Amino acid sequence: MSATVEGLTQQIGQAITQAIPMPWQAASVEVLFEDDVMTTQGSYLAIHDAKRHSFPIPGSINRLFAQLRGMTRRDGTSMWVKATFTIQSDKVFTVDFKYAD
Repeated sequence: MSATVEGLTQQIGQAITQAIPMPWQAASVEVLFEDDVMTTQGSYLAIHDAKRHSFPIPGSINRLFAQLRGMTRRDGTSMWVKATFTIQSDKVFTVDFKYAD
């Protein structure tokens, strides 16, 4: 079965929620591509202290973002260089992309 953008974003959301070690209100993962290097950073807002905490990003999230990047080319040629995936504890999420100028 081939992957879809919707399916990949749902998998990313599930992987994020599974990676967070404690009850949370909101979480985000920021992905940056520079040349052939991908960097990711994750954080979440904890329920117990209402502070932002970082969490380690599993390799599965990196692979899913790499797949998503290949599927979401703009105008068939330009790929995004930054994505921010934000998810709420009720599983509602947004994904914002930034393209190179």
